[in-house]
This record gives sequence, structure tokens and C-alpha cells, in this order.
Amino acid sequence: MKIIGTGIDIVEVSRIEKSAASDAFCRRVYTGAELSYAGGRGKQRAASLAARWAGKEALLKSLGTGLTGAMTLTDIEILPDEKGAPVVTLTGAVQEQAKKLGVAEIKITLSHGRDNAVAECVLWGEEVSLDEEEKILGNITDSGRGGGAFCPAGTPVTSDLAAGLLKERPINCHKGSVGRVLVVAGSFGYTGAAYLASLAALRTGAGLVTLAAGKSIAPILAVKCSEVMPKPVAESAECAGALGMKAYDEIMSLAETADTVLIGPGLGRHGDTCALVQGLVVALGAEKRLQLIIDADGLYALRGMSGLLKKCINHPVLTPHPGELAGLMGCSVAELQRPDGSIEGLVKAASEKAEEWNAVLVAKSHRTVVASPEGNIFASTTGNRGMATAGCGDVLAGTIAGIAGEVHGRHGTGVGTAALAAAITGVQLHGLAGDLAGKKFGNGLIASDIIRSLPEARWILEKPAGLCSDR
Repeated sequence: MKIIGTGIDIVEVSRIEKSAASDAFCRRVYTGAELSYAGGRGKQRAASLAARWAGKEALLKSLGTGLTGAMTLTDIEILPDEKGAPVVTLTGAVQEQAKKLGVAEIKITLSHGRDNAVAECVLWGEEVSLDEEEKILGNITDSGRGGGAFCPAGTPVTSDLAAGLLKERPINCHKGSVGRVLVVAGSFGYTGAAYLASLAALRTGAGLVTLAAGKSIAPILAVKCSEVMPKPVAESAECAGALGMKAYDEIMSLAETADTVLIGPGLGRHGDTCALVQGLVVALGAEKRLQLIIDADGLYALRGMSGLLKKCINHPVLTPHPGELAGLMGCSVAELQRPDGSIEGLVKAASEKAEEWNAVLVAKSHRTVVASPEGNIFASTTGNRGMATAGCGDVLAGTIAGIAGEVHGRHGTGVGTAALAAAITGVQLHGLAGDLAGKKFGNGLIASDIIRSLPEARWILEKPAGLCSDR
């Protein structure tokens, strides 16, 4: 069997304790058996309920969907077995989604302390056969779009293609001339996403990376990020540690010295945070000098608001996984990606929505698809199964942001804009780095292993093209 999906979630016990005082909340979130079990835990009732909330959220993340369609939280029941280990039972729409993905086994871990509860979920399913894998890859050709019925055709993303999009660094380059990136990311419990995205941008080659983070979490990031410059900004009145509209002016000021802005990793999904993202997309998208990269919770904030993207002067680069793309489109993940690994649905959706949203779409999958508003399709040829790990998407977003200041379009290849060039080159660098890390760590690699391999991946791209000297 192989890992189909992973998810992790953390929640404050006090938050769930306050909400669980409402019978309506409890009936909406927990099954009768779960409430009975937690009620028997005495003073640990709130912590037990919080752990189950985190477990349900982690499972929905591992499915790649979140809570969509007919799904309810009571479709997921988490109870201990005779030895006390948590066991998941699925019903209803969540069970149907798991079946569609080919889930055969669910491994979940719950833990809680006085303040927080955390859960990690791993979904296991049947391995795709090598013959089937070859059929999937065979759908990716360099023949362009087919006539009549849509066929998943596109140009393979290769090192030669990516290298041709890289600019040669002049001998007198300096940190301000090779990419100035502003990362707007992070919230309480999600400092790792901000750290990974920012560090990936630096390791890819950006000269200066500034991280706008809430005042209460900025000190944590200052310790983790030696070379990244964390800038504390005002936090949301709705939630400590999260950003909201109070930070708008400060972020706009920081963006004045940037040429690329990455919005989204670990930001959270509070209403005030979503309003901030929407405001930044409108304002920063109107700046001709800026390239926008939008990832993760930044994409969540744009659900139902895709019209904002059409007003951007430069094509924004969106980096959704299938669940995030489904959320933006208002469809199910099953319509985009089938359990057999087929990417026809993903390619079709990416192609249509890139044009509709005036954006470059990086649709993440085991074969990541890059689609341009002009109708060009590219498909990754690098990457491995070990990259199915938490934080890998944050690294990809940071990689694209980090390379955005050092690429140029080449119309002869169908890559006519810097936004598309950044997406293609970032995808190739990320996949190469993942393959380098995979040789060392196999399926045990973690996101920071990919970051450590980014400089070597870039060197691999640059050397044949004569863009770097021997090391």
C-alpha cells in the first residue's frame, strides 16, 4: 500500500471547552458515543473533545477536501479501542470520499496537553501498478491541445526548459537585484508554514526575504529564521497570532520594497484574515512591478471571490492542491483526481480556470500541472512519493517566489510571461530537490530536506546552461 494523504491539526483546548458548552455545537461536531466517552473523562472532557476536533480536521485535510458538499463532522467518529488507541469510523459522505480515493486504512494519532490538542492522520491505500503509472505518464506529451474532446496533453517540464527561463546573474549583482520577496504568512500553531516558505525562497536564490507575521509569533520566527527578516505587524482583533485588516497598512508599506509577494502559508481562515487577503490581492495586483504568489489559506480567502484575480495586472500564480482547487471551483476532489492516478480532470480544470481567472495555475499532484491563461499546459516530470509530506506545498510556494525575480518569458517555448516562467522553473527546482532528498531519505524525507537540496537542484539547472561556474 501507499500513502494517499496526510493531515495534521492543532487546536486550543479552551476554544473547544467554550464551544462545547453549547448543545447545538456538540450535536453538530460529535457523535453520541464520542460525547459519552468524553463525558466519562471528568476534568479531561474538554481536552478529549478538543483532540477529537483536531482528529476530524486532520482527517479532512488528509482527504484533500476539507468539509465540503454533504459531509458532516459526525460522519467521522474517533473512539479508543480496548488498548486505548484511537480508531476512526467513517459514515456518510466522508466515507464515500474515502472510498473514491481508495483508502484502505486510516492511522490517526491524538495528543493533548493543558493548552492544546494535536492530531495527525495518515491515509493508506492500494499501490498504483507500474503499468498504470506508465499509462498516466503517457497522457503527458508535447503535442499541445487535442481537437474535439479534451485530452490531457501538454509540454513536459524538463531541466532544459527551466534552465532556458533563468536569467544569467551579472557579475555585479547584489542582494537587492536578484529578488526581493515579501512573505505574508503564519498564525498561532502554523509558524512552520511561514518558516518553510520563507527559507525556501532564500535557498532558491532570492537576495532578500522579509516575513510579515503577527506580533505574538514574530519572536518565534526570529529565532527560527536567521537570514529571513521577520517583521512584526498588527494582529487581528478576532484571533491572537492571526493577521487581519489592522495589518493592511503595514504590509502595504513592506511591499513597497519587494518585487514578489507570497500570501497564504499558515495564515488561518478567520473572516478578518480573509478580508486582509482580499484587500491585498486588489491593491498589490494593481502594481505592475509586483508578482503575486497565492497559496494555501490565501486561496481559501478567495473562494467565491475569483473575480478579484481578473483585475491583477500581472498574472498571479496560484498553487492549489486538489482540495484547494476544488474549494475554489465549488466542486468535489473526485472530479479533479481519480484514485487510479489519472490527471485528466485536473488538467481540464486547470486549463479552464487559468483562463477564467487570468492566473497561472500550479495544480499540485503526483504529476503537477501548470496552466497559463493563454491555454498552454505543462506537466512536471520530477518528484517522488516521499514528497507526500507536510510542508512540501509551503516549500513549493516559497521556491516559486524565490525564483520569480530571476526568470524571463520565452515566447518560442509557449512561456511568454515571467509569471509562467517562475511557476515552471519553481516546479522543476522543487521536484529536482525532492528527488535529491529522496535518494537520501526515501519515503522518510521531510519538507526541510527538500529545502536543503534546493541549491544543488539549482546548480544542476544552471551548469549545463552555462549560468554558473564550477563549484
